[in-house]
Amino acid sequence: MNRLIKASSKVEVDPEAMEKLMVERGDFMHALENDIKPAFGTAAEALEHFLSRGITNWGNPVASLLEDGQLYIQQARATEASGLVSVLLEGPPNSGKTALAAQLAKLSDFPFVKVCSPEDMIGFTETAKCLQIRKYFDDAYRSTLSCILVDNIERLLDYGPIGPRYSNLTLQALLVLLKKQPPKGRKLLILCTSSRRQVLEDMEVLSAFTGVLHVPNLSQPE
Repeated sequence: MNRLIKASSKVEVDPEAMEKLMVERGDFMHALENDIKPAFGTAAEALEHFLSRGITNWGNPVASLLEDGQLYIQQARATEASGLVSVLLEGPPNSGKTALAAQLAKLSDFPFVKVCSPEDMIGFTETAKCLQIRKYFDDAYRSTLSCILVDNIERLLDYGPIGPRYSNLTLQALLVLLKKQPPKGRKLLILCTSSRRQVLEDMEVLSAFTGVLHVPNLSQPE
């Protein structure tokens, strides 16, 4: 439409615009690059944000974590395996859990990747939060190969060490979804991160995962 507007001191529409109006291939390419944002697909921007500082392979602990993560990815892809594989990456704060989970999600090369982060749910009520989490999983079930990254589970559950306090409604919803098998022919890989392993064990969340990977703090190359 910009091509049909006269550039003068005042905005005018070309009177012969109807005859000149034609959508060309360049218009579609411009729309794809600037206007159209897919509702489904990979959460490329979110993953790149988590990986903005990169991952440095300091030694065996990091290499081992990535290797174990790749095995879980292969398990999720396997046709003879069950359709659900869920992995928890737990460790102290600032140990790189989220970056490693994002790297594994990227390495999976699954066509559908979504990030479920408490940062995106600030101000949500418990019900709204449950509905949003449910939507992530419902969208994932539509793809043959899907990956969901659930970052910082304890924050998602509104956990606070003083009290302690947490959202039981969100907890129960998450427990159900972590154990729910996707539809036949669908494969789902769930990657979660947490700095509170003992809290998740007390909440009976730990047993819901296929595997648990410990992410240690590294102070020197090993």
